[in-house]
Amino acid sequence: MTIPPTFTVTELNQRVSIYLQREFSEVWVKAEVSNLRQHYGNLYFTLKDAKAQIGGVWLQRDQQNRKYNSACDPFSGELCEGISPLAPASLRDGMAVECAGFVKIFEPRGDYQLQVLQVRAAGQGNLAQLFEERKRRLYGLGYFAQERKRPLPPAPKRVALVTSAQAAALQDFKRVSSDRGSGALVRLHHSLVQGTTAAPAMARIIREINETGWAQVIVLIRGGGSLEDLWAFNEEVLAKAVFESRIPVLTGIGHDIDTTLADMTADVHAATPSQAAEILWRPRADLWQTLDLVTERLQRIALRRLDTFGARLDQMVKTLGLLSPSRAHLHRERLLASSTDALHRNARHWLDAKAAHLEDLRRRVADAIGPRRFDGLEERRVMLQGRIGQAWMRMVSTREREVAALSQRIPLLWGRMFAGKEQRLEERTRLLAAHDPCKPMERGYVLAYGEDGTLLRRAAQTAPGRGVDIRFTDGGVHAVVDRVDRADAVEKEAQGGGS
Repeated sequence: MTIPPTFTVTELNQRVSIYLQREFSEVWVKAEVSNLRQHYGNLYFTLKDAKAQIGGVWLQRDQQNRKYNSACDPFSGELCEGISPLAPASLRDGMAVECAGFVKIFEPRGDYQLQVLQVRAAGQGNLAQLFEERKRRLYGLGYFAQERKRPLPPAPKRVALVTSAQAAALQDFKRVSSDRGSGALVRLHHSLVQGTTAAPAMARIIREINETGWAQVIVLIRGGGSLEDLWAFNEEVLAKAVFESRIPVLTGIGHDIDTTLADMTADVHAATPSQAAEILWRPRADLWQTLDLVTERLQRIALRRLDTFGARLDQMVKTLGLLSPSRAHLHRERLLASSTDALHRNARHWLDAKAAHLEDLRRRVADAIGPRRFDGLEERRVMLQGRIGQAWMRMVSTREREVAALSQRIPLLWGRMFAGKEQRLEERTRLLAAHDPCKPMERGYVLAYGEDGTLLRRAAQTAPGRGVDIRFTDGGVHAVVDRVDRADAVEKEAQGGGS
């Protein structure tokens, strides 16, 4: 049995490094750049695709090597027409690139990475492309329209802060807001701000804040990071929650160069979390200075008002000095006595008039509904009843006479009507007998019908060889036409026979 060798960690990393450099000494890697950073001229970044990632380093000496920054293959040195390597300064997060280099291991930590020699553009990165597609779609839906964005309330007193309780952005926000404003309540709503579950969590918190209605403004903040770190703020679910919020939303995400879909949708966008606090509240020193200016102005206004009132008081004192209070008092007493007498007289007149009016109303009411009124109504009822009886008798007598007269006239009318009807019947019977088609047949005439049953009135209605039905008074015969004699031929024959 073969016992496998035992290595120290250093030995194992050295052997892996030799193997990687031998097997992957010349490779091209197509990926998307993210988490780009610079340190002492070297560029460090992450190369990623949909399922995996690898670290990359582009050393400063390789960036400046003419062999690698010309349009040549970095391994063979052959010229590649139509392809230009990217300059290190043009490399950005989200770019899709093709990196030429070799794989090596960083032995102290055992991490392997791609040491890049040359970088070529390979189109726009997946995340950057997805960002642009979402931005165009949300723009079409009106998420970024300036006319729908609302101003923040001045110096808000109730602020709902949405961020991670462990985020450095929270400390920056608290540090800046500690010496600003005149006192406000800030409620922290803890949420993840990175990862696949962060966007739905923040969207849910924004909806809950809207349901409670406590806050005057919602603040959404997060510190800086790569495009992947900030991707939760580019999710449509979060942009939709910001768009539908009834409470104004202020965002402060990342640094000055970071702009997310949540920033574009928010009512107000701050470049950093610290600037978000600066937008919400003025510095307290400015408030104290404003308070001092207002206090000084109020003091000046109060002094001017006091001077004005003092002058008016002096004028009133002078005016009172010119008048005699006792004379004015005596005049007021005389006016009071005169008014009192007039009031008593008017009151007596008014009461007398009301008493007379009341007595008149009582008399009119007694006449309208008293016993005498009822006696008169009873007499009128008896009189009307008698008149109604007489009128009824006259009407019945008249109707009886009319009925008797009609009874005498009805037989006469019936006789006249029947006599007229019988005469008209006799006339129509005679007329019908005169038009009876069978009468001429009794005198020797016959009726001839064609094969189709039509009555033959002229010789032209038939022809030789056709059948005819001849009707007599006692029956009929069927014959076939032998010849047809026209009226003019018959007349000629009659004339010839006579001669």
